[in-house]
Amino acid sequence: MLINLCQRDMTVMSERGVATIPGAQHPVWCDIQVETLATERVGGIDIPIYQEVAANFENLPVPEDNVYYIVPRKVALAAFDRPDLVYPADVLCDQSGRTVTCRRSRLP
Repeated sequence: MLINLCQRDMTVMSERGVATIPGAQHPVWCDIQVETLATERVGGIDIPIYQEVAANFENLPVPEDNVYYIVPRKVALAAFDRPDLVYPADVLCDQSGRTVTCRRSRLP
């Protein structure tokens, strides 16, 4: 089973047709904090080396057997220990850059 935890409806296209998975009333979200680990000097400029750390997950349900949750990419990558979280892949975007459809979902 696929459950869309994103704010917007997700339209998925395949050679068999098109399906729309409704968006969540209470979408999942997390804050990302950036931690600078080091700075390397290359060619006279400083290049920061950093990591992103997730904090404050909101509306993220506990895993259930045979259920995959469609989430924003940043949530799936931040919760890398959750094999039930997928994000849209092979996407098509509208003129403003928003994802309007995808052809598949991807594990982080």
